[in-house]
Amino acid sequence: MNTSIAAASPEERARNADAVRSFFDPSRRADRPGLFAEDMRMFLPFAGRVLPRILWDGLDELEEMEAMVQTMFTGLRHYDVDIYECVDGRQFFVRSRYGENDTLLYGRPYPQRFIHHFTVVDGKIRRWDEYFDSALLADVLDSQTPLPFPDTVDLRAGTVSDPADRDRVRAENEKVIRQFLTVDPYDPDARRSLWAPNAVKELAWIPSGFPVWRWSGPDELAEETSEGRTLFDSCWHADLKIFPTTDPEIFWATSRMDPRCRQAGRRYPQLFVLGFRVENGKVAVFQEYFDTALLAAVHRPEVNHVNPGNHAALDLAAAR
Repeated sequence: MNTSIAAASPEERARNADAVRSFFDPSRRADRPGLFAEDMRMFLPFAGRVLPRILWDGLDELEEMEAMVQTMFTGLRHYDVDIYECVDGRQFFVRSRYGENDTLLYGRPYPQRFIHHFTVVDGKIRRWDEYFDSALLADVLDSQTPLPFPDTVDLRAGTVSDPADRDRVRAENEKVIRQFLTVDPYDPDARRSLWAPNAVKELAWIPSGFPVWRWSGPDELAEETSEGRTLFDSCWHADLKIFPTTDPEIFWATSRMDPRCRQAGRRYPQLFVLGFRVENGKVAVFQEYFDTALLAAVHRPEVNHVNPGNHAALDLAAAR
């Protein structure tokens, strides 16, 4: 299990889960600062090419961040909140979206979707990493109409293991995920035996210029592998962290590309959040979330820039 702290007691686990639920309760929005630890850090890993600041450290800075949010956004509320509790009871992944009527600056519609990763200790949020479609934010800031989000497969729709057997199933499934993420993804044979017969790979956020966002079944997955080999070189996951959830078939992972990675010959320092469902020892669902603004910048070098200081913020946050 990839956590730096020991597993929570049942009592702490309940407090931590309540803190995460309270965070998304619109009736308790004003109480949110009370959920934060004194040394809490908030980080936007995918926003380094869009926003001037992506890291806030401590309560004073978080208050500044909250004031910025209230200035930029109106009618903020998270919908379809889907909380995944990790086995250690201190790590939580959450999927959510903004409502159709939520707006960003000057009334521009902002139908964003999110993955949140919380580290919660003794009922206080110590770290909050918020991932979102950065290219969509860039489009909205530039008064462009963003692409619609695709409908993705429900990670929770798999089989349910016997409670007495869950630890064994989870451990075996984690080995599958680790193998899946440590082989060359564009070796035509490396993942072939790890896919379920009707496996699905999805890009949960559609990058501009990518007409295909879902591949299903062995033929389409083999085609995606072949196409990827023509685009990517040295495409290896580094800094891999795997987070088993209380459901032994659902896993989240975070990683970054190996520094040697190239896309179409250009450096590609991508970051990832990855969702998995494993059924009968095979990967049935694989969902990728990544920095879509980075992908656009690599495709269009003339806009390939990073806001000042954000590389340092990325490195600092990764070290923590």
